[in-house]
Amino acid sequence: MRIAWIDIAKGIGIILVVVGHSGNQFAYHYFFWFHMPLFFILSGMTLKKINTFGEYCAFVYKKLYRLVIPYISFTLLILLVSNYFDIINYRFQLSNFINSLSDIWYGGQRMKGYYAVFWFITCLLFTELIFALIQIVLKKRSSQITLTLFLFFIAHIEKFIIHTDLLWDIDVALFAIAYFSFGFHFKKYIEYVIHNIKFMLPIVAISLTMFLVDHYGVYKFTLDMKYRVYSNILLDLIIPISCSIVIFYISYLISKTPLSDFLKKLGTMSMVIMFLHFPINLIFQIYYHYGWKKFSLIGIVVPMFFYLLFSKIHASFFLGTFLPKKKTKWISRNVVH
Repeated sequence: MRIAWIDIAKGIGIILVVVGHSGNQFAYHYFFWFHMPLFFILSGMTLKKINTFGEYCAFVYKKLYRLVIPYISFTLLILLVSNYFDIINYRFQLSNFINSLSDIWYGGQRMKGYYAVFWFITCLLFTELIFALIQIVLKKRSSQITLTLFLFFIAHIEKFIIHTDLLWDIDVALFAIAYFSFGFHFKKYIEYVIHNIKFMLPIVAISLTMFLVDHYGVYKFTLDMKYRVYSNILLDLIIPISCSIVIFYISYLISKTPLSDFLKKLGTMSMVIMFLHFPINLIFQIYYHYGWKKFSLIGIVVPMFFYLLFSKIHASFFLGTFLPKKKTKWISRNVVH
């Protein structure tokens, strides 16, 4: 059963992602504090416990289809369309095409331009697979939390030791797993807090205080997971988590209003919007120059039409719902997420 406020939070989150990429400096600085951690927390909240290696194998199988198939599908689609526009506008260069193929294969930080946000998919995949494996190896909740915090610490150290970007941003998964773990282990507490304003007030106060401290130059906080821009191990937990919970609270309040249906639907479209908001705008900007407001509007509305199109023609390989028919029964018995 889907939880309304979680879908709404995804809808709000993807709006923040698009606006954060629009060129608006305020949004770029402050939305980056939490818009990616928010999705990792939500992913952790929707994960069901995995107890055996059999369940883990089924989980891996499903995740490969849910994440990798759309990743490949959108990559090929964008590669074909973008190069078509490069050819008709006399901008195509074979060296650029070969470099693009190399960057697409390597992923992570090398994914720029049309593919700038694709790093998130591989990072999410490895985060989920690592965390699910931790559940099997370590049965105690305290041990699982301790290990994920240790990996979070290692991520802060690793970036000073390894000065190059790794394949598919695998090392960023060590950072992201702390947010994922928080969502999984503290789901009930999060739900309890957002239902009680007296517990929300301190969290809102923390978020607002950090905004004012940063805004007035007392302490500048910056977070960019893709490029491993994180340096304060304590604030890297407190700020993204507190800001995300504020968004969850807003989502819960919206779930009781007429706006909820639209944002819930937007939440179900978040993956398609994530994949397409950059390439669509970059193609449009070949012919028209516009600011962050139109970028945001186009980046949200146009991918929504593509989502509806993919749904209508049953292009499930773009929507993350593709599973081979002969495997369906096996998956239904074993998969847990």
